[in-house]
Amino acid sequence: MAQPISQSISQPAGRTVIRGGLVITAAEEMRADVLIEAGRIAALAGPGTQAAASWSADRTLDATGKYVIPGGVDAHTHMELPFGGTFASDTFETGTRAAAWGGTTTVVDFAVQSVGHTLREGLDAWHAKAEGNCVIDYAFHMIISDVDQETLKELDLLVEEGVTSVKQFMAYPGLFYSDDGQILRTMQRCAENGALIMVHAENGIAIDVLVEQALARGETDPRHHGEVRNALLEAEATNRAIRLAQVAGAPLYVVHVSAMEAVAELVRARDEGLNVFGETCPQYLFLSTDNLAEPDFEGSKYVCSTPLRPKEHQAKLWQGLRTNDLQVVSTDHCPFCFVGQKELGRADFSKIPNADKMPAEYKSPYSVAYEFYSSVLAYNKNKYGKNPPQSWADFWDVEKFPGTRALRNHPLATIEAALLADGVPPDKLYPLDVDRAFKKLEQIKPYITVWWTSGAQSAQLLADGEVEGLDFLVHAHVTELR
Repeated sequence: MAQPISQSISQPAGRTVIRGGLVITAAEEMRADVLIEAGRIAALAGPGTQAAASWSADRTLDATGKYVIPGGVDAHTHMELPFGGTFASDTFETGTRAAAWGGTTTVVDFAVQSVGHTLREGLDAWHAKAEGNCVIDYAFHMIISDVDQETLKELDLLVEEGVTSVKQFMAYPGLFYSDDGQILRTMQRCAENGALIMVHAENGIAIDVLVEQALARGETDPRHHGEVRNALLEAEATNRAIRLAQVAGAPLYVVHVSAMEAVAELVRARDEGLNVFGETCPQYLFLSTDNLAEPDFEGSKYVCSTPLRPKEHQAKLWQGLRTNDLQVVSTDHCPFCFVGQKELGRADFSKIPNADKMPAEYKSPYSVAYEFYSSVLAYNKNKYGKNPPQSWADFWDVEKFPGTRALRNHPLATIEAALLADGVPPDKLYPLDVDRAFKKLEQIKPYITVWWTSGAQSAQLLADGEVEGLDFLVHAHVTELR
């Protein structure tokens, strides 16, 4: 389904035995002892049996009175995803630590191809974010945002490498959106190379019309997010994706199904014998539009897409899971902080991150450089030493700087974006004026949130109020690039 699993930061050594628990497997539950070797389940045996008694272990855990269940696999996460003028607040470290606490031991995240760039650039950028930062195992799907013949050829290579699931969006025009022709071409290619096509099924063109009309009527509260993303538009897009996949002869996986009308489309397709699968998420099983309607902007905390639905939809989702018309429960984990991120939409629900694409005129200048750094080639000091790229044009020059890696979550990106917002031309940004950069840093500190930082260390410094530590990191990198 996705790229072969990449190992977490450290793998346990030696032997562990879990004794006396109620073991839950894919087929049954049983009282059993569990032998684990080098992080993998090696054997099960009945408590007190000769086989179980023969196991020696470096560590023994008493699970009497407890359940012993396999680690969860979350097949849908978005760590550090750029979205709506900001980006998801969890890094691969913080997100995978949270997953581990909840019993999830593998996540499958989405690498993103930006428009105008290759799949390889997007995949390499996500590898750079995750490598050495995850405390559990991880893998990648691939978001395709720019479909042309070169992209489709490159897709074959990624499938050979092991990235065998790709995602396209029928929503978010101007951001991730693919039209029906692009989706059909990708599906046809997936039918040939064996990849699984995943689709975010909402009619984004129609939704944009309804957003515009709602705002014109003065409907700005978070609850209107759910109203403009009408359940029928989810169902229509689901049916359209199903029929496009049928034409292409490709399997289809519909992500984060929230509406009972969309479930009905999946049921009908599966009854016809089509190779169609559906995923839902805990938020749709337990939360509803009642949460979106909470007063004093509290509803913004529940804004997600597809949106929460009225409570009567929940029963149909649970039924779909029982009848195997929905096969997967994943999180679609894509967090945004209330302060500094969700609050961007206080006067306009369409500006709440993950509500819809932000209008270009609203996009914070302090997030622009992230989009640049996440999608283009950047400086690799080990390869280029004292001769790094000296301008934005250099960063784009693949022939001049081959094999460089995308930078992500870097303090300098925020300073660059702020300087550009002040009118510094891109080709005059380097060599960087360090004094001016630090004056700008002082000016923009009130806008800084965790997403601005460079990795876990600086995130912790920020959380502890140690802004001087961030100043040091910025200074170190400014010195490097000079």
